[in-house]
Amino acid sequence: MPANNNLSPISCETCRQRKCKCDRKLPCCSQCSNEPSRCVYPESGKRGLPLGYLNQLEQRLAETESALESFSPRTFPKSLQSSFALSMAMP
Repeated sequence: MPANNNLSPISCETCRQRKCKCDRKLPCCSQCSNEPSRCVYPESGKRGLPLGYLNQLEQRLAETESALESFSPRTFPKSLQSSFALSMAMP
């Protein structure tokens, strides 16, 4: 199927908010033809991670690391002692 240069890869913001079918025509889709200034396409085709998700993940990682640091090596099973010691030695 040949690529059509007159179509955006994803729907415009207005159609996405209204949850209506966008024909993705550039510079303005048919749904926004009455108000062309409202027809705005996002710059990226990828939506990415939700806001705050990465921060929450980093916080959970820091909490887990601090919990692990509170353990002494003798409380770990022998199979994990060497890998824990190596991970603590790395900067």
